[in-house]
Amino acid sequence: MPQTLSALFALGAAILLALNMQQSSVKTKMDLVNEEVTSFASSVALDVLGHIGAQSFDAATESATVTDASNLSSLPFSTGKGYASADDIDDFHQMQTYTYVSDYDGMTFEVDATVEYVSETDGTTVLSAQSFAKLVTVTVTNDVLRDREAAVVLSQVFTYP
Repeated sequence: MPQTLSALFALGAAILLALNMQQSSVKTKMDLVNEEVTSFASSVALDVLGHIGAQSFDAATESATVTDASNLSSLPFSTGKGYASADDIDDFHQMQTYTYVSDYDGMTFEVDATVEYVSETDGTTVLSAQSFAKLVTVTVTNDVLRDREAAVVLSQVFTYP
């Protein structure tokens, strides 16, 4: 009887050890997936910032040179345009959420953006009037990132001219 109890105890200990090792392995794999998704979301944010930066600085600068910042789009910026229909930087302000689908594996990301006028000297002080510097903040998330209550947020200042 004592040998049976010892054998059951040893079997129970072996099962607990195996479960602990399996749990550790799953956690490691989930951490790797999370890091890969975060890296991919960062690439999406950079891609979107590149697209935004390729647009005209402002509607006023599309066909003319502007030397007085008061001639730029006034605040508040209009909102709700789609990603594809935006033709200058401030059109991306609170745009309709853009769904970015990866060509590689079909992974989807939701992209939102805000645009603010900022100080031309430091690029961080938000202004309530026009300036020749706009701060664009892009937020990228998807199901994996939401489960971790995380998002990738990148900002870039675009200046004119």
